[in-house]
Amino acid sequence: ASFQIHEAWEEDPALFDACPEGVLTALVYLSIAQEKDWKYKLLHRATFLLYSTPSLAYNLQTFGRWPMSDRLIRTMYHNSDVLGKQPLRLGEVDVQSRGIATPGLDEDFQIKTGGGGPARRPAAACCFASVSMIMTAPESFEKRRIIRSTLRELTSGVAMGDLGADVIVRFAIGNKYPDWTEAKQRNITDMLLSESSSYGDLAILNISDASLVAWSDFETPYSDYIPVPVWYVPGYCDTGKTWHLFQWALTQFPSADLIFKQDDDAIVDWRVALTRFAGRALPQGNLSSSSQLPSLFLGRQHSYSGILAFNYQTTCANGELYGFSRDVVSWIGENTHSLVGAEDLRACEWADLFDRSHPQDPINRHGILEPGQGPDGYCGAWVHMVKTDEQYLACYQDRVNGCTTTDHNVCWSHSWGECQDPSMGEGIFDNNTQHWKLP
Repeated sequence: ASFQIHEAWEEDPALFDACPEGVLTALVYLSIAQEKDWKYKLLHRATFLLYSTPSLAYNLQTFGRWPMSDRLIRTMYHNSDVLGKQPLRLGEVDVQSRGIATPGLDEDFQIKTGGGGPARRPAAACCFASVSMIMTAPESFEKRRIIRSTLRELTSGVAMGDLGADVIVRFAIGNKYPDWTEAKQRNITDMLLSESSSYGDLAILNISDASLVAWSDFETPYSDYIPVPVWYVPGYCDTGKTWHLFQWALTQFPSADLIFKQDDDAIVDWRVALTRFAGRALPQGNLSSSSQLPSLFLGRQHSYSGILAFNYQTTCANGELYGFSRDVVSWIGENTHSLVGAEDLRACEWADLFDRSHPQDPINRHGILEPGQGPDGYCGAWVHMVKTDEQYLACYQDRVNGCTTTDHNVCWSHSWGECQDPSMGEGIFDNNTQHWKLP
């Protein structure tokens, strides 16, 4: 009957004037059994007639004599468009942010996040690439929004030695939440999908997240050459997320020169940080080509590096920010696997395993900065323990007074007491206090 009505209307358009509701209904019903192109043509005709005819849409909605409405037509469009498609899941490739090919050649490499969304820069603007993977909880939507608002400034005008550097930031999140109810899991998953679609900067890892692991639940102890003081007992441990985020970054950004893990309670001024790393780790602080980059372990001295280094010749990086050169990350992926543990000491273990396998060319640890100010210190390059959203904004926005945080081992001495060394500079008040102010 729908086909007959449509055929009759095409032969005599006056039929619509006599019974507009009937012609409209025939067009929509006839579209159901058609191929997509014809389906859309019929629905387009129905939409045009519905809104080009005075009072027709109103009468259909108000009096309901015919089973026809704008909502039904829109539903038909939607059902036709999604036919044969499956909804995206968090772990799928299409949800991930896009990677890079060769720095300086591939335009997609220049996609950066900052100021509320991705921004493109000319491909020729950079020849050195650094990726920072921010460890963040799935539900920390507001914290990620605030961090994004700071990135355009903190990642612009960056150099590694003589090379201009592009800093790419991604937020590392697992896609399984076993400690949550099913309803909460569905809700958070939907919100993450929307966030990923809007910003394109989420690194969705195929691991469990949003759960804490007790110190006593280690899968394996640390190697005997990573001696951990008996009194060093953190409240919780990494479930292996750090190993996965490094390998995700290497896969998505295979030409990245450096890959960092960063805590979301650390604000990093990459303009200062990479300059400090280069000054300590590179010959004369210069780098004319990324191919000259040595095997690197970068960060700042671990809170307990005084004991570790003094007794065991081991230099470890603290957990809020540390990174490796690409060759080291690649070696870690090929020769180790994800383990539960305090992630900063796991990273130290990876570095020592690398040294054992490369006795003639061990990892360069000179880029592990000292506590305090100056070209060898990390203060002024980043600030840690910025726990609340309000404090994060204050630390970034207040360019007059700055902010003060309480951190681990800001000003280190072998006595573990108050720092008496005046060379540490203004703003370092005691062993745990750091003052931070952006220019």
